[in-house]
Amino acid sequence: DFNAITKVFPPQPKIDLDPVIDLSKKPNKNFQTLVRCFRLTNDAIVSLKERATSEAVPHPTSFESIAGFIWENIVYAAYNTRASIPESTMLKLSMNMRPSINSPLPKESIGNCLVNLVAKATGLKTVPCLVKEIHEQIIKANFKIEKCQGDNVVEDFCLHRDEVKE
Repeated sequence: DFNAITKVFPPQPKIDLDPVIDLSKKPNKNFQTLVRCFRLTNDAIVSLKERATSEAVPHPTSFESIAGFIWENIVYAAYNTRASIPESTMLKLSMNMRPSINSPLPKESIGNCLVNLVAKATGLKTVPCLVKEIHEQIIKANFKIEKCQGDNVVEDFCLHRDEVKE
């Protein structure tokens, strides 16, 4: 179904939504990409969920737990290489909007239906604190998605665009 998404979210004028710098246009000789793939066992995921559990998020999802763990380790790696605590960090996440839409889209629908979220933290934080930030952003996005459908949806989800670019 090529039209399902446009019925729920009508096309809007093009807005620069992507805050990421296009590195192909500004070659940087010092830029390197490192890709690693990790396979987590069910036991490892259960362990991460236990570590991520807090009063604020008593039942973290697998995604929240793993993202919090990765975020924590990136911050500690930055701290170890710079020998100074990062003032603040942000984690940009892409979230599938389909399950949160009031009138669910058919499984056969085609097209991206994503929203970008930004979780922020200051200084060195533990996994439960980072998971809380991630969890709060997901809750806020779900609430926005349920409320905002139709004409103003693009503007509603671009509120943090300038903040992310900074």
